[in-house]
Amino acid sequence: MRTGPVLCSMACVMAVACAGCLSNDGAAQPTNPWAEPTAAPPPAAAGPTAPPPQQASAPPAVERASWNPFTRKKPDEKVVTSWGEPAAGVSISDVQSSLPTTPEEEEKEELELPLGLSNLSPSRVTKNVKRMVGRGPDEQIARTELAEGEKLFAQRQFGDAVSHFKKAAMRWPDSGIEEDAMFYLGECYFFLDRYPKANDTYAKLIKKYGTTRHLDLVMRRQYATARFWQDLDRAKPMPYPNVYDDTRPWWDTEGEALATYESVWLNDPTGPLADDAVMATANAHFLAGRYRDSDDFYDQLRTKHPQSEHQLEAHLLGLQSKMRAYQGPEYDGIELVDAEKLVDQTLTQFPDQLNEERERVVETRRMVRAQMAERDWNVGQHYDRLKYYRAAKFYYDGIVKDYPNTPFAELAQQRIVEIKDLPPVPPNKFEWLTKLFGPSTNQSNLTPVSGVQF
Repeated sequence: MRTGPVLCSMACVMAVACAGCLSNDGAAQPTNPWAEPTAAPPPAAAGPTAPPPQQASAPPAVERASWNPFTRKKPDEKVVTSWGEPAAGVSISDVQSSLPTTPEEEEKEELELPLGLSNLSPSRVTKNVKRMVGRGPDEQIARTELAEGEKLFAQRQFGDAVSHFKKAAMRWPDSGIEEDAMFYLGECYFFLDRYPKANDTYAKLIKKYGTTRHLDLVMRRQYATARFWQDLDRAKPMPYPNVYDDTRPWWDTEGEALATYESVWLNDPTGPLADDAVMATANAHFLAGRYRDSDDFYDQLRTKHPQSEHQLEAHLLGLQSKMRAYQGPEYDGIELVDAEKLVDQTLTQFPDQLNEERERVVETRRMVRAQMAERDWNVGQHYDRLKYYRAAKFYYDGIVKDYPNTPFAELAQQRIVEIKDLPPVPPNKFEWLTKLFGPSTNQSNLTPVSGVQF
């Protein structure tokens, strides 16, 4: 919305109104700011006293000359209005019919507007310069350039077609012509093996026309580009900026490949390549040793693409990601809890498809339970070293009960026998201090809380 001209007009009207509120001697007089200037009233008749002026209860309806920004009426047109009521004759249809519908109408209107701050913006200045040199919007020229570009594209003269598609997009923006021109421009760069420029052009197309009719083909192009960059980075890694190869980005080839995969599953989440892009992203993180990231993407594929052909691989590799992301008994054990759930889910969902992988999944379950037992064993050992034998026995009993088939169950059972006659808590070495300041909480009545990890 262009508010500069409207504000200027309102400022002029208010200035005239303020000027009319002053009398010849400079004293302010109450007057109707919208009333038209009239002749001065005749002087009062000579007499002993002049009759007092009559006060009107409300200002009468008057005619004023104004420029209504909604109906775009000229200043010389009369708009009859009453005090406190909107201008008559203004409706939604009037506003819609008066708005510009083509770039030519917008340019014609802009030429009639006074100079304002909005006209000094860089985009507006660039647009005005193009119009002044004869390169403004022109639908006929855009159609001609698009047709010429399509003709050269069909003849596989992609380099010559690039300039025509650029002109077509520039001469008729925000239209189907620009949409097609941007798509064909990306196609030209793609077949010229200039994949970074092609990918950037596709990204601009999707950003401006998110539901473009070329979305399926654009997603296939981006997926192929990402796969090429990923394979190229593995075969020929480039630790320095790229200044000579037009087929790969100037920096971080693998990162650009992952960003392009993201564009595929983010812009077309229900498309045929969305699950492939998520799986490729997860595999890239897994091979790079980023197991937490790979676990997140395997989980995304399992939950958001339940019909994907990669479901079994996502379960197996997701299980491996969780196991490798686990850092040991001194750290958080949420990965073990999730891994145990995923093992049960895998055995239940793919009873006939695991084949030789079944034994590996079952072995992974044994590893998970053994590592859970190790966590409890470490906590029990912590209390054991501090001579809180009752708390230690609490965790040892839990190991024997919950993880009976683990190596730690035998160690826990042996330690329970060794500490059964020992005092539950260590002796109080400051008994005299306790008696001096009064009794404290009886430590012999304290019971450890199950599930607390140290």
